[in-house]
Amino acid sequence: MAAQAFGVIGLEVMGRNIALNIERNGFPIAVFNRTFSKTQAFLEGPAKGKNAKGVTAFYDWAFNKGDASAQALGYVPLPAAVKDLVRKEWAANGMAPAAK
Repeated sequence: MAAQAFGVIGLEVMGRNIALNIERNGFPIAVFNRTFSKTQAFLEGPAKGKNAKGVTAFYDWAFNKGDASAQALGYVPLPAAVKDLVRKEWAANGMAPAAK
């Protein structure tokens, strides 16, 4: 991911257009949306063939190390049921699930 110059979070109308405008002007982009299917649809649709990458590393980190960090900060860790739902969404969309 080090080669990407800009990151865009959120791929609704404004986020998609900002990401495409940045890429069109010569800057490689990394995109993230909390709904993976939107990230995949963007990469396979408007961003196909462009210098764009989807970000999944955040979720990999959250699944594997996030609970300890959340507890250290006094936050509620991500419930196992939520992790299972995300893994099912990944599987349904052909994405590799994070390790348990």
